[in-house]
Amino acid sequence: MTTAYVERTIKGEWLNINCFSSQTGFYHRGIFVEGFVASEVDNLPLTGSDTIVHGSVTSVRKALARLGCEPPAAKLPMELQHHLGRSSRESMLGEVREKVLSNRLEESVFIKPANAQKAFTGQVISGIMDLMSSNHLPDDLVITIQSAVEFLSEWRVFVLEGRILNISHYTGNPTLFPDLNPIRSFIEEYTGQPESFCAYGADFGVIDQSGKTVLIELNDSFSLGSYGLNSISYAAMIEARWNQLTQLR
Repeated sequence: MTTAYVERTIKGEWLNINCFSSQTGFYHRGIFVEGFVASEVDNLPLTGSDTIVHGSVTSVRKALARLGCEPPAAKLPMELQHHLGRSSRESMLGEVREKVLSNRLEESVFIKPANAQKAFTGQVISGIMDLMSSNHLPDDLVITIQSAVEFLSEWRVFVLEGRILNISHYTGNPTLFPDLNPIRSFIEEYTGQPESFCAYGADFGVIDQSGKTVLIELNDSFSLGSYGLNSISYAAMIEARWNQLTQLR
């Protein structure tokens, strides 16, 4: 029988709305649910696909590491970069700092960590004050640099085995719905990639009033926010990706 270990706070509450949703979904999928606190993750009786762990990114990564798994960064293959609709490249944080400090940053850019997940929150850099949130990080941190784009509306597309389960609005104008054609095109192309995630969230943004839609980023479902997705589908995504990761050992 499969057991899902879902993280709680030390007060016994589910860690956040995502954990509340996942444990509800696991229960309805016939999976036994047991809570744990962060300090217990090293002692959970993990066996692979018969045991699933859901909680904070740190806790899930620790659990996967115990099973010899290292989730890859959610990077787009070069042949799919055109779905971004803007320039995108990798460099080091020091390059952006140097350009800002020497007044050589010709236009605003958007930066985010390329490999170190959530080392800092992605942001637009226009001047020196924008660098404060990443001031503690080293110059050689690898980052993704993209042209800054104003998104009028942003949506998360939940995908499991190439099927759209839900499209959730999360910021911007909720009445400006994305164009489904580029979304479907991306899913079809990405599903054909040899190392594609079986379950993921793809964020898309609308960049003009005509509804022009481009990809913002790809998110691995092992650490994906639920954003209103029904609990059963959410748990199914977590379970599928957990199984895929543990089978890649």
